[in-house]
This record gives sequence, C-alpha cells and structure tokens, in this order.
Amino acid sequence: MRAFRHGWSWVRVDPRGQIVRAELDDAAGWRERPPTPAHDGKGIVLLDAGHRWQAPLHASVAASGALAGFVPAFALIAKAKRFDDRFIAAMDRLAHRGLGPHIGWTALLATLRPRLAGNARALVDAARSFVGDEVAADGAERLAMRKWVRDFERDPMRSRPIGFYAESDDLARLFKHDRLLQTELAPHDADAIAGALGAERDSYGALLALAETVTGPRAIGSVEDRTADKRALLPASDSIEGRMIKELFSSRPVPDGFRVVEELVARIRDGRIDTTPRPGDGWYAYKQHAIAALLRPETPGLEIGPKYRRELEETFAALFALNRESHAKQLEIPAAAGKPPLTIAPEFSVEPLPELYARIAAAYRFVREALSALVGEDGLRSVELDGLDAFDALVDIEALFLGAEATARAELGQPTIDVTSRARFATFARDAIGDPDLAYDLRVAVPLYKDLGRERVRIVATVGLETRTLLFDWVIRPDVQVLGAHDEPRFTDSKVSILSPITIECDVRVPPTRDELREICEREGQPEAIREALIAR
Repeated sequence: MRAFRHGWSWVRVDPRGQIVRAELDDAAGWRERPPTPAHDGKGIVLLDAGHRWQAPLHASVAASGALAGFVPAFALIAKAKRFDDRFIAAMDRLAHRGLGPHIGWTALLATLRPRLAGNARALVDAARSFVGDEVAADGAERLAMRKWVRDFERDPMRSRPIGFYAESDDLARLFKHDRLLQTELAPHDADAIAGALGAERDSYGALLALAETVTGPRAIGSVEDRTADKRALLPASDSIEGRMIKELFSSRPVPDGFRVVEELVARIRDGRIDTTPRPGDGWYAYKQHAIAALLRPETPGLEIGPKYRRELEETFAALFALNRESHAKQLEIPAAAGKPPLTIAPEFSVEPLPELYARIAAAYRFVREALSALVGEDGLRSVELDGLDAFDALVDIEALFLGAEATARAELGQPTIDVTSRARFATFARDAIGDPDLAYDLRVAVPLYKDLGRERVRIVATVGLETRTLLFDWVIRPDVQVLGAHDEPRFTDSKVSILSPITIECDVRVPPTRDELREICEREGQPEAIREALIAR
C-alpha cells in the first residue's frame, strides 16, 4: 500500500490487481535526440532536419548519471560483477594456499614433482615457474620446462591474462599457472600424474571440486578419469554455450554471419536449450540461468512492450559477456502555481525484473552452500572480502538481490514480507551514487571460440553503456482512496532512465586486454567504429 498527502487529503494507492505496461519511450530515445539549435544572427532558428545524433557511450554506471531516485537493473548487475570478480580472485588464491585440511596447488605440485619424470615433471616445473616457485636446475630438465612455457606463450588465446586477471601481477601469474594445467595430456603423462598422487588424492579432488563449484563441471577428464578420451591436470569447465558451439561446429566450419549470442537466445526462447541448472552444475550455470530471465521477463502485474523486450535481449547479451569474463580463466525528473491535480503514476524504485533478481540471489546462495560443504564454513570465513569474511559477504550480496526482488514485487502489487532484505536494498539504493563499484569501468572483451579455418578468434565485447528512457503506463489501474477532500485522481504515465549495455561480437586476431579495448573505445567512440578497429588490429 502506497500512501501520501495531497493538500489536506490523504491518498492511499492499493497496487493489488494493477497491471503496468513497460516500454521504451521513442520520444525520449537515445538514437535521435535533437541537436542544439543554431541561430543565423537574425533571430531565425536553424534546424538540421537530417542530423542524427547518437548519445555517447559511458564507461561506468556512475558516469551515466542514471542514479537519481531509481535503480536500473544494470546498476545491480554492475555491483554484482565487481563482487564476483573479487570473490573469484579470492577463491583462486584459496585454491593455491589450501582448502582447510587439504593442501593447495602450490604444495600439491611441490609434492608431485619428485615423483614424476620426463614430460610430466616438465609440465609441473613450467606451471610452478609462473608463480615464482623453484624451477628445474639441470640442463635437460630446464630445456623441457622451457619448451612447455614457450609453446604455451605462443598461443595468446590460452596464455594471455584477460579480465580482472590482467589487473594485478599475482592474478596474472595464477591465470597462467592454471591455464597451463588445463593442457590436454598424452595418456601416459596423465597416467603418470594420477599414479603419483598417492596420499594427496583427496586434496586433488577437493581442488577440482572447488573449480567445478565456482565455475562448472569439467569439459574433459581429469588425470584420474582413465576412461576419458581427453584428460588434463586441471580440466577446463563446461558451459551451455560451449556445448552448443561443439554441437554445431565440431566437424564443420563456422558459417559467415553466425552469432553465438543470437543463436543462444533463439535456442533458449524456443526451448531447445533449458538453462535450468542440472545436478553437478556450478555457479556459472546458475548465473546464466539468472540472466535468461531477461528473455522471458513477464511477471504478474507487468506487461512488456516489444521495444523493451528487444532492449532486455541486448542486456542479456551484455550480461552473458560480463558473466563469462569473470569466469574466463576456468571456462572454455514542471511546477505550477496553485494546487496541482492529484495524479497517480506507476512508481518504481528499481527496474521491475523480480525473477532476474531472485535467480541471481539463488546463484549466490548456491555457491555459498556448495563451498561451505566443500571447505567448511570456517574455511570460507578465513577469506577476507570487502571488509567481511567471504561467507558473510555472500550472505550480504544475496540479501541485496533478495531485497531488489521483494521491492520490485511489492511495487508491482505482488505479496512480499521480506522486510530485512528490502532494507538492505534500500540502503544500497540510497547510497548508490557514491558506491565505488558503480564507478568501475565495465568495458570488457572475452573470447568465445577459435575459428581454425579463418585463423581468427571470435570475441564478444561490452563497449559501454547508454541511457534509455523506460515508459510505464497503466493497463489496469490500482484502487485509489482519497480521504478528506473530493479530489478526483488523474492517472498518468511515468518515466525512468535505464541503462543499456552495448555489446558487439566480431572476429579478431588476438583478443584485446581490458586496457586495449578501453583505448579503442575512447578513440573510436561509437559501436560500429569500435567493431571495425577491433577487426583491423
């Protein structure tokens, strides 16, 4: 129930039974905002009727200026993206340090090395060299190690740190260490490493389980999966898009004009792909299932217009890129005199996408519960994150999205009693303008697959944010009571600013780092020019 004063009267608005329609407002769109009028000096205003002006791209949520009394869905996504990057980095460091009773990668490889010989030992030496551990001393072993390093470094698709891993030296080292361990091994080398595990087998299993929980199930076998066709010491994780690409193009070339995200959207829409997480899936699958809610955004009390539906589809593409980048290492508001009329307009404090927020909260709940089962609650609490321990940090970010869900449902007239989580969201919304996470540059590029026939790498890149105007109008009006004077309410529409992430997909020789992509975005300005510059570099 919404209540407010109008003059000497109290007005109560009951949203139960109301239906609101959400659609982008053409009259205030970003694509053809009118140019500043020119004057000829004689009092005549000159308008260039053919001029088309495209709004600038913003690097961050804060830079867009779209945080004035309303929270766009993408502001919450940006908050989650920064949290996810820091959380994954903390889990990577934990994996190298050790998981409670289990040793980490650092101690495991040090233990395995003396039990191995030849190519298998050289692989271990090469991985350890990336994180500054001791390397092979004698000539033959050093040469074998250097060959592993040289062959790995020659393939930037594998070896070049991307995303947040490129932003610090220690994370870049961990990236290379783990990516090298994802190398497919010859059967005899995989057998040798499996045989050398000994008493460390449980620790190895815990490390694989951590990777599978944070990202997803292994795409190929581990060294202990002796019946698997392909094996690696640290297998890369499977994904919905990875399985789709392998299904389509494992034995035929990629056709001209193919777009991964377009195909993924089509398959999710028509039911060929069900994003519901399966037993054994990891956090990444839960995150992808969450953003799939954008493709079916209907909820009680809300109708979606066709232009807004297309906008949500574009947002899905951007969130797909942002989610994948986080897991890239492990994945394959006029005033007038007098009393104004009583107007009742749809009123929202957050973009009304409750199912999206609910699924994101469920993804955080999954990873917290799964990791607590794996390393223990004390193990999670041993990791510091955002001034909290990792367990409480996950509880807090889950509460934020549960609060966004509860707020959206309440404003749509749906029942909700989650007062605590709504308070957490209200605190976020109040302080959003000063939130440092929302000032972070969100322009990223991530590889999708390598086209062997064309010798190019397909990337998907989020190149900036644009502000759009979302219009809400009444389909079924709410029940309104005016207590006091006999003012007749006038029902009107309302508008808010939302954020539209701009995503492009193209083929490049080498995927750009974050800094390289951002330099291109600053130089070129608009999406098509950015695309051409990426293709030409």
